[in-house]
Amino acid sequence: MSVSVRIFLSCLAVVCLCLFFPLQRFADTINVHYREGVEDVLADQANILAAIVEDEMNQGGFSAARWREIFNDAHGRTVSALIYQLSKEHVDADVYITDVHGTVLFDSAYPDNAGADFSQWRDVYLTLQGRYGARTSRLDTNAEPASRLHVAAPIYLNGSMAGVLTVVKPTTNIRYF
Repeated sequence: MSVSVRIFLSCLAVVCLCLFFPLQRFADTINVHYREGVEDVLADQANILAAIVEDEMNQGGFSAARWREIFNDAHGRTVSALIYQLSKEHVDADVYITDVHGTVLFDSAYPDNAGADFSQWRDVYLTLQGRYGARTSRLDTNAEPASRLHVAAPIYLNGSMAGVLTVVKPTTNIRYF
């Protein structure tokens, strides 16, 4: 191999290395900003749903079975939404509700979690302490690396904390954008 080819390849390698790191950082930054945008919406959604649960509890009418019916209906819907180039065909958000001790009262994704102790999960733990509770967990899939965002809101009953409502959203659509 001639000296000029070696110099060219060396320069090309240096340029590629110099471009790789800023481009990688830029891509990571964009991903974080998309997640922040989604987390903002999830915080609103969690607080709205927590207010609905509060109202039901204050009227003595909270029913996990009724919430199960609502989520089964929502998950069974065909959405048919074209969001820019993303074709959204089903509802992929879930909710779980715990009492003031972190015991699961309702879980739309995993009904068998009822009675489980979520008190040490970051979203529930922080919310029960009166702080903002959110976390990310790995999504169980072999197809692609993805995670689920969990954003919690407190549920109050007669001015005292009665539990936590957490909205869960997979990041698969965020990764698309």
